[in-house]
Amino acid sequence: MVVSSLYQQLCLLTTVVSALLTLAVYSHAVHDKRNVYLAGIMLVSALAFGARYLFYIQSVLLPYLPVLVFPLIWFQGLLYLRYLELCLGKASMWPRLKYILMLCAMLSGSIHLALVFRLPEFSNHDLIQNQGGIIGLYSAVHIAVVSSFQAFILLTSWFVLRLWHKQQSGSSDASQSGSSRELIRWLILLDAVLLLNYLIYAGSALLSFFAFLRSPFHLFEVAYNAVLVFLILYYLFRKPVLLQLPAGNPSKYTRQSLSESDARQYRLHLLAYMEAERPWLKEDLSLKELARLTQIPAHHLSIIINRDLGQNFFSFLADYRVAEARRLMADPDHKETTLLSICYAAGFQSKSAFNSAFKKSTGLTPTQYRQQVKSW
Repeated sequence: MVVSSLYQQLCLLTTVVSALLTLAVYSHAVHDKRNVYLAGIMLVSALAFGARYLFYIQSVLLPYLPVLVFPLIWFQGLLYLRYLELCLGKASMWPRLKYILMLCAMLSGSIHLALVFRLPEFSNHDLIQNQGGIIGLYSAVHIAVVSSFQAFILLTSWFVLRLWHKQQSGSSDASQSGSSRELIRWLILLDAVLLLNYLIYAGSALLSFFAFLRSPFHLFEVAYNAVLVFLILYYLFRKPVLLQLPAGNPSKYTRQSLSESDARQYRLHLLAYMEAERPWLKEDLSLKELARLTQIPAHHLSIIINRDLGQNFFSFLADYRVAEARRLMADPDHKETTLLSICYAAGFQSKSAFNSAFKKSTGLTPTQYRQQVKSW
């Protein structure tokens, strides 16, 4: 009785919190359409949690819950893939897989609806509640299949994200902003917790199928779902920038005539030029001058830096200059060079600007960083 009451309370709590989290995320959709898909992911979870709560309180709606919930679980993978595409700036990832997910969702709903009207067992409240006979077998097989499929998608995405993160971390491209790195960490976290969730469901379904568990639904998976929801809630409220467009309020550019293909070409050209020509070494470099050097219209250059790279012009240059200062400090030929000389050699106009940018980028002052380099 105590365990049953705990089930119900946890289910109700996760349902309410995930529903509120869905609304909170969706409220940011006006600033960033990625949040529509993130809210969709959370909404599917909220509805699944709500259905499970109705299951535990033995609601009269039990026979019809799978008609809604089973297809929705397939859509969560679809929503996640679209969210990932928008976050990584990719036009389309695995388009055929999306069609497969949509087809599976429609088949799932159609099959269960047919079973409800064709077989009396699927309308039997007691059989559904106790997960007995063919009902238990059907639930276990369906949950195992959908959970395994979703886990495969999430596992593949996790490797893609890890590779992406490794490439960005090991790259000498100083234009990678802190917000971009935070976004990758967030995606890896979201992927990992969802993956573990589906692995738990797949394992529980298999144990239920082989009669090691009476039902795929048990206290451990309910408790993990509660942890999952609160972990996502904590992370998003601790780092609300993840629900917003990059710094510089890129929403002001939404009416500018710059296609995605042009933006991509400009971005690649800009980054290649910065690496090859190192214009940031000029301490008086301006946006207008950089636009002239790269032959990118100034207003388009501003869009690329603010919207696509998530920085303002000065922080964009500062990242390159900090990277250059770090290179000089690590160079044995410059071990006797003063920090002030390195400051100017890297393109900074003043020592205060150098110290501020360096501390923001590395978490250390230039003096602390140099001491650390000497100890290596």
